[in-house]
Amino acid sequence: LALILAAQLIHHYRQDLVRHPQLGGPLRATYESLGIPLTPNWNLAAIELRQWGNDAAAAAQGRMVVRASLTNRASFAQPHPVLRLELEDRFGNTVATRDFEPSEYLKSPSQATRLMAPGASSEAELLLADPGRDAVGYRLDVCLRESAALLRCAAGPG
Repeated sequence: LALILAAQLIHHYRQDLVRHPQLGGPLRATYESLGIPLTPNWNLAAIELRQWGNDAAAAAQGRMVVRASLTNRASFAQPHPVLRLELEDRFGNTVATRDFEPSEYLKSPSQATRLMAPGASSEAELLLADPGRDAVGYRLDVCLRESAALLRCAAGPG
């Protein structure tokens, strides 16, 4: 009976337990072996994004460099988010959108697969070719992959 109770408790709290650094991997593997995909319940609202703006020197060279900082304000570790960059025209309409994986924006790409500890910060640097005259502004959003095909963003649907 104790094993059944333990299994019920683990199943009931599976979304919280899968976020745990030591328990998450084995729990995810166990559920996948049963044919049940288990996705952690990450908190996108707890990822603080601070934009630093475009680098003026890069703009003079025909490039766009956007810098930002990311801080995990959750009480648990979370993955580095996918950063969605939307370029806007002078009317605020989206001209182009690009999603940057953590390995593309982190200064140390080896950190991309590691979880951000509670309170930890990372610096992001997005490098682009000149977006042209139509793009006069931009917007950044944090997103997390629910699956290989589904992206969930803080500002709305992915």
